[in-house]
Amino acid sequence: MVSLQMDYPSSFVLEIYGMFGQTIAYVKKERGDFLLVAGDEKSTDERAFEERYGLRVQDFMDDLAMKGDRRQAGGSTIIERSNYRVIYGHDRKGRRKMTWEGPEGTMQLLFTQVSFTRGEHNVEDSGGKM
Repeated sequence: MVSLQMDYPSSFVLEIYGMFGQTIAYVKKERGDFLLVAGDEKSTDERAFEERYGLRVQDFMDDLAMKGDRRQAGGSTIIERSNYRVIYGHDRKGRRKMTWEGPEGTMQLLFTQVSFTRGEHNVEDSGGKM
C-alpha cells in the first residue's frame, strides 16, 4: 500500500507500507533536497532511487502526475514512455493502482491515500481519488 502527497513539480512524499503496516520505503523530494529510505539503505542522492527502481526521480514524479499523452484501453489510462509504459487503473476495491511495465520487469503501486495540490496549502486530502 502507498501513501502519496505531492505538490507538483516541487515536492512529493511517498511512503510504501507492507502487509502489517510497516514502512518498507520512504521517498521525499522537496525542492533541492532528496531522501530515500528503503530497508537498511538511506540516501540523499537521487541516483540511488534510479538504481533501485529503474526510474529517474523527475520521470517518476511526471508519471505520478500523469504528465504526457494519454490513451484509454480496457478501462485504464496508459502513457507510453520511450522505454516503458505506465498503466493507471483501480484494484477490485476501487483503490488507485499504477503499473510500470518495461523490458526489465514490472513495478506496481496500490494507493491508500493520495493528495495532490498545486501550490495550495491546507488543501483537503483527495482520499485516494485522482
